[in-house]
Amino acid sequence: LLRVAPDGQLNMHELLRQFAAERLKAQGVTEKINDRYCAYYLSFLAEREARLHGEQPQTALAEVRYEWENVRQAWELATEQRRLDDLQQGLKSLTRFCSLRGWINQCSRMTGQASEALNRLAAQSERPAEMDRVKRLLSRLLLAQAAMLVNLGNDVKGQALCQQALALIQEVPDSQARVEAGLLLSVLYRMQGHFEAAFAQINDLLSGSTLLLDQRALIYSELGEIFFAQGDMAEAEKNFRAALAIYQQIEDAIGRGKVIHSLAGVSYNRGRLEEALHFSLEFLELSRSLGNQSSEASALSNLGRVYMALGDKAKSKSYLEGALNLSRELGDRQEEAENMM
Repeated sequence: LLRVAPDGQLNMHELLRQFAAERLKAQGVTEKINDRYCAYYLSFLAEREARLHGEQPQTALAEVRYEWENVRQAWELATEQRRLDDLQQGLKSLTRFCSLRGWINQCSRMTGQASEALNRLAAQSERPAEMDRVKRLLSRLLLAQAAMLVNLGNDVKGQALCQQALALIQEVPDSQARVEAGLLLSVLYRMQGHFEAAFAQINDLLSGSTLLLDQRALIYSELGEIFFAQGDMAEAEKNFRAALAIYQQIEDAIGRGKVIHSLAGVSYNRGRLEEALHFSLEFLELSRSLGNQSSEASALSNLGRVYMALGDKAKSKSYLEGALNLSRELGDRQEEAENMM
């Protein structure tokens, strides 16, 4: 009735699980147990936030990955029962974990379900204090979902959710969410080729907000992306290096990885191929150490392009084929995961 899985966890036979659930319901303790289950696993997730944002997040990643099914079920239960405290404490670590793992679709789905639940709650609530709390959390959930959608290339829906979040922020001010929204809008405007609008968002953040170091790094990185899109490699490099210095200072592995990836592109475009190769190899090593296969595929593709420019067709072919195979494998896994949800 109890089985030991390959990872060492105990699995309960489904019939035994159903019997236990019915007994607990008959005894009237299901709600109490659900409270403890949600609180425990979303607190478990939140407790790893600092390490997930650090330079060596591998241990925290492994711990969350090991308990992922419990974490996912706790999030879904908290969503279904609108447990605001549990959702709030787990949100930041959830998005960080999924970003590090490359589980963008799953995170978009989970934050989207929570957003829908809180939208319904906001429509029903008649208590001002609770309404403000719901709107503040809802704005952050909407921004998290929007960021994931933009990452997936769905900028239309992403922008709509971002605007919805901004409307809530106007009603219930939240300085952190405002910075996140401004950065996301800049990304969206840049992707659409509206560079002046993107710069305007950045300037608004720089003039009107008290920024944390990680937020300054994100702003420098976004400025680099805008200049890169405009073809100004000198300004792009200047801002990427400013962002990299901060990420190294605060020991943020994922931020450092993104900027290294961008610097590889700058070096390639400026004809500094050996430097582009160095950055691409560093990005590949970091992606593999974090278990982020989506980033690994990007790194392999970069290396294929650099080796082609260096005239090494054999290495170029090897890396490009590796990128293609990994991308196909990730696509198959994503389809399988979606079918299981």
